[in-house]
Order: sequence, then C-alpha cells, then structure tokens
Amino acid sequence: MPHLFDPLTLRGISLRNRIAVSPMCEYSSTDGFPSDWHLVHLGSRAVGGAGLVLTEAANLRDASPSMTVAPISRAETRRFRRVTPQVHLFAVPAKVPVFSQFFI
Repeated sequence: MPHLFDPLTLRGISLRNRIAVSPMCEYSSTDGFPSDWHLVHLGSRAVGGAGLVLTEAANLRDASPSMTVAPISRAETRRFRRVTPQVHLFAVPAKVPVFSQFFI
C-alpha cells in the first residue's frame, strides 16, 4: 500500500511525495494577474515540502479580477514566470488548473 510520503509519477510528472497544494480561489490577484502574494504563498508551500503546487485557477471567461487569475494570455504567462521558478527551485512541479464558468 502506498504511503503519503512515497514518490508518485502521474503522466510523466514525478512527485517526491503525494502531498498536493489544492487550487484555491485566493482572492489575491492584481488586475487578474499573479502578484507578489502568489510568489510568496506558493513558494512557501514548495519550501514546506509539498509534492505538487497548483495555483488558483485560470479562468477561460472573464471573472472578477480579484477572484482568479486572468484568462490565459501571454501577459498572464509573463507574470507566472516570476512565480514558477520560485516553486521549481525546490524541485516541485507547478501547474495552473483551468476552469470555465458557463452561465445560461
């Protein structure tokens, strides 16, 4: 039986353990982009030993700029370039979940 601290490989991504930081709506983006808060918050989870760090979700549709990061764009990618190396520094994969809000 696998244990929480055993390594795990999912679709070619190797995790040092089975602890993952869940994708939370942190209400901390700035104009829909990752901020210094994300750099510190997600980096600290990597330092703390998480095996995988998921950022708050990127929205496929417009949403409140303080709720989620902006729709996926080149501008958003540039902002994540500050956050991702901080997480990778501790050999932790960082991923951005994508969600969509469809209203009828």
